[in-house]
Amino acid sequence: ALPGQQADCPSFKLVIVGDGGTGKTTFVKRHLTGEFEKKYEPTIGVEVHPLDFFTNCGKIRFYCWDTAGQEKFGGLRDGY
Repeated sequence: ALPGQQADCPSFKLVIVGDGGTGKTTFVKRHLTGEFEKKYEPTIGVEVHPLDFFTNCGKIRFYCWDTAGQEKFGGLRDGY
């Protein structure tokens, strides 16, 4: 189990990759806060956010790895 994770909650790693400015961070923030962020700020490296979803079988958690899309971070993206 990852730090802060409950043992009875299934978790998954979700790596979000793509070119810069395509909405990877916007997608994650929209699910975290329920709001749409219009301002563009490039991600530096990677940011990991836990997203909880509640299903009829109970809670599940996705650890969303929001990766940078800029060319200088292309090695990370190209690995996928």
